[in-house]
Amino acid sequence: MKLSPITYYIIESDDNTIRLIQREIKNFGDDFKNLGVYRCHKEGHKRVLREQPDMVFLNMEFPFFTGAEVFGKTPGKKSDYIFLANVNNFIYQNIKASKYDCLLKPISEIELKRLLKRKVEARKLGRQLNYGHYTPASTDYKFKKLQFPTSNGYIFLSPDEIMYCKADVEYTLIVTQKGKHLISKNLKYFESILNSRRFLRAHKSYLINIDHISLYAKSEGGHLIMSDETMVPIGRSKRPVFTQLFGV
Repeated sequence: MKLSPITYYIIESDDNTIRLIQREIKNFGDDFKNLGVYRCHKEGHKRVLREQPDMVFLNMEFPFFTGAEVFGKTPGKKSDYIFLANVNNFIYQNIKASKYDCLLKPISEIELKRLLKRKVEARKLGRQLNYGHYTPASTDYKFKKLQFPTSNGYIFLSPDEIMYCKADVEYTLIVTQKGKHLISKNLKYFESILNSRRFLRAHKSYLINIDHISLYAKSEGGHLIMSDETMVPIGRSKRPVFTQLFGV
C-alpha cells in the first residue's frame, strides 16, 4: 500500500534557508508534501494549529520568540518540529536535551539530507515521528548563579544582577548594581549563555538586560538609558527589535 506523503510547513524568514530546504526535499519525490511557507511565525503558527501537518520547520530567530509558545496548544496529533537556530540562540540549549530535532544555521546540506532520510525511513517502518509534548530542559542556573573567571579567581553572579555587558576587545566588562567585573570571555560568549528573552544585543558592543532599561530615547539615532544612568547606543540593525519591544 502506498503511504501518504509527509506533510510539512516552513516557518522561516530567510530566503536562502527556505530554498535549501525545498531543494533537498524535492529530491525525495512524493515522500513529502509542502503545505505552505510562512515568513511570519504568528501566521504560520495559526495555520499549523488548524491544519496539524506532520512536520514543521520552525525558525528560532524571530524577535521575542523561543518556540516554546507553540507547544501544548495543538489538539489531537502533535506536529514534528524541526527547529532552525543559530548555535548561540538560547532555546538551542534546551532543544539539545529534548527529543526534537534542531538544525544549526547555516544549515549543512548533509545534516538536512540525513534528517529527511530518517523521517522517511521512520514513516516506512510505521514509526511515529517526534509527536508529543515538548519538555524543555531546565533553564535554572546551577546555584542560581553563573560562574565567571577573573584575574583574581572566579565571581558568581545571578543574571538578575547583570545590567549590561560591554565588549572590551576579547574581554567583556560585566556591570552590576554593585560593581564592575572584567571577564576573559568575549561578548558573543555571554550572548550564548544568557537568556535571549531578557538579554538583547543593543549594539555590537553592548548586551543589555531589558529589566534594567530606564529610558528609551529616539534622538541621536536611538539610545537607551540604563538603571545606572549609562547611555547605550542602539545599532541601526537593532532598531526594529527595540521598536517592537516598546511598541513605538
